[in-house]
Amino acid sequence: MSTKRNHMRLLEISGLLILLVFLIDLQVSLNVAIPAFYAVGIVLVAGQRQHWPVFLAAGICSFLTFAPVIVDIKANIPQSAWENRLIALTMIWIAVVGDLIYLRQTELKRNIQKQLVPLFENSPLAVSIKDFHNHSVWINQQFRKLIGPADQIPGFNIVNARQPAPDNPVVTNSVNNREIRWHHNPLIDDSNQTIGTLCLGMDLTDQKRYAEMLKTSVGKRTAELSQINESLRLEIAERKRAEKELLAASKRTQDILDSFFVFVGVLSTKGTLLEANRVPLELANLNKTDVLGKPFWETYWWTWSDDSQQELKQALLQAAQGKTVRYD
Repeated sequence: MSTKRNHMRLLEISGLLILLVFLIDLQVSLNVAIPAFYAVGIVLVAGQRQHWPVFLAAGICSFLTFAPVIVDIKANIPQSAWENRLIALTMIWIAVVGDLIYLRQTELKRNIQKQLVPLFENSPLAVSIKDFHNHSVWINQQFRKLIGPADQIPGFNIVNARQPAPDNPVVTNSVNNREIRWHHNPLIDDSNQTIGTLCLGMDLTDQKRYAEMLKTSVGKRTAELSQINESLRLEIAERKRAEKELLAASKRTQDILDSFFVFVGVLSTKGTLLEANRVPLELANLNKTDVLGKPFWETYWWTWSDDSQQELKQALLQAAQGKTVRYD
């Protein structure tokens, strides 16, 4: 599309120049009009996309421009005629230069189609290839998907710079509010000449959204874990406090029992001695390890009589059954 516009622009300029010359001097216009049309023809020859037709057409047009002067070389040709022919020749070769620029752009596009397009057409990156005039000559599917056609993007000149700003490589697209990080790489031909720029865009929108989701999830999970840890800390503190109070109560009970001068003990339902107060043990010169864990009737205080041991054993069996037993 840009090439067609350039051709139309050249045709318009040529037409305006010819019209201007006609308005200024009819004689000059007769000498310049035909070479000007030659120049227009050379511009159209560039459509063949080869160099030799352009140079061939330029040579023929140049010859035809000077042929009338060369034929009448012996005649007295006015100076203005030579000047007009030189102007015409300049117009012809300006058209040739324009054609060469156009052919170079066309060659770049062909090379892009041949080499780069198969690599980047289905790439997950947004890819834009620009010529040395910094005009986009090709974009891939991902570019159209994320951004849209390059010539329809408001503010697309943000990413038209040959090199991204070092402090702001991320560009926010104004169409669909997507954040894209652009990397620009020069395209260099075999003669070490920069012929264009390869622009690679990485979509950061989904990546940032996933990062935000992960951050939110981690924050929520961290808050839950903190709440659980706080509950466990309070529970452990409460348990330690209860254990401390239980130990204190047990010690007070033990101190009370130890102050009695009579035997006070705790037995299991099978008659095993589980606890005993201190005074009876001291009077018998015993330690707790000597009596605790043994059947009560087999302890030191009852070994003096087998009958007493049997009576005590029967009394404990009755007590284990829920009966109140008094044994003196």
